[in-house]
Amino acid sequence: MGFLRLPLPLFVLFNTFLTTFIVGFLITEHIFYKEITNSEMKTMCSKILTEIWTLLIFVLPDLSDISINILVILTLYISIKIHKILIEIRINLYNETQNYYYSKRVSMFILSLILISIVTMILLQYSKMDFVSFHVSLILYCFFKILFHSLICDALQQIFCFVHSLYGFQWKYYTLTNLTIKSIDASLTSFTLFNLFKSLLPTVFIGILVFSIMRFYKSIKSVNQLMKYISYSYLLDQLPLVHYDSEEEHECVICRDTLTEAVHLSCGHDFHVSCLKEWLSGASDCPICRSHINLNENEEEEQVEINPTWNVHEI
Repeated sequence: MGFLRLPLPLFVLFNTFLTTFIVGFLITEHIFYKEITNSEMKTMCSKILTEIWTLLIFVLPDLSDISINILVILTLYISIKIHKILIEIRINLYNETQNYYYSKRVSMFILSLILISIVTMILLQYSKMDFVSFHVSLILYCFFKILFHSLICDALQQIFCFVHSLYGFQWKYYTLTNLTIKSIDASLTSFTLFNLFKSLLPTVFIGILVFSIMRFYKSIKSVNQLMKYISYSYLLDQLPLVHYDSEEEHECVICRDTLTEAVHLSCGHDFHVSCLKEWLSGASDCPICRSHINLNENEEEEQVEINPTWNVHEI
């Protein structure tokens, strides 16, 4: 194993870098995150362990070629990934609880820009290398490229999150833009892995093939989810709204707010149009009874008419 054959000075250097990273992370955590909750820590640990296992799958065949430079780059990659995951969790939390926190959002956006600049410098450095005999370097270059695309998409999402909060968390295009960015990110990841797989032929490791297929399936699923949401949104906009008296107490189960006007589903339940659109971005069943939502049936029910060409005996 290349790591175990490293001489003592390299171990000291690597441990020094690791200690510096931990101190730097604690300082960054205090400035940008203030405090990290237990649930955020659990989610972050789960995701980062998955990322480490993924890296090991790719790097394992060439483990004997790993040097201290590669170890430092790996640690840097993992540290950037940790910050990216924490930013993603925190922004999602702010949107779910519908809190503005403008100063915190701005500080997170600044941190995202810092991470993008660091990854850009690493990519520029790697772009000058010859990858013919350095498979590990090529793999790391592709992983940093995927991370770069992901960070750019995260920065765009943060901008749209801020716009969403300015609209009082009622911006009707937020879910559409969010799903579009996610599908673009998944497609770019799949494309980068395909190029990596092609570059490593014919000595490609089976784990890389399996992982590439999984990411390709994820990108197809993401695009399919976007198409479904667009279809659902179009059909919902065509449905007539049910209006309620201000004296009547009707509540939307999704947002827990009072219903004044709502869309009526074939299963008999009513919801705000905006709430139902957001719900349908990740599901296709009714939030109450869990029956499958078929908006075509709703539209047909509104348009049912007796055909004048029918014969009386046929009815």
